[in-house]
Amino acid sequence: MFSRLLEAFLIVLFGLLRLLPLEWAARIGRGVGGLAVVFARRHRQIAEENLRLAFPDWPESKVRETAAENLRRIGEAYACAIRVPGMTLADLGERLRFTGFEEALPPKGGNLLAAT
Repeated sequence: MFSRLLEAFLIVLFGLLRLLPLEWAARIGRGVGGLAVVFARRHRQIAEENLRLAFPDWPESKVRETAAENLRRIGEAYACAIRVPGMTLADLGERLRFTGFEEALPPKGGNLLAAT
């Protein structure tokens, strides 16, 4: 029963995210990520422990805030990943900017592989 309710909730949520402007979807995703900071205790603790191992000189306050910000940004990224496929190429083109591409071009006749 719970799985069917969760599935219905996610279908509605994804549908709503696809209707909203990208900025709104991003803010909602960030808010959901903020909820994860509070309710996904295990994931937050793993992130904090990884940060402590990677940056042993960081104060505890920075470790906690960085882990929390990471969860918020993950929520934001997921929401945008749901929203972007429904955008037109014109909408996407308004948001994309390519800089420094000339510097990455290979010598004449060379090959280029680019990934994002």
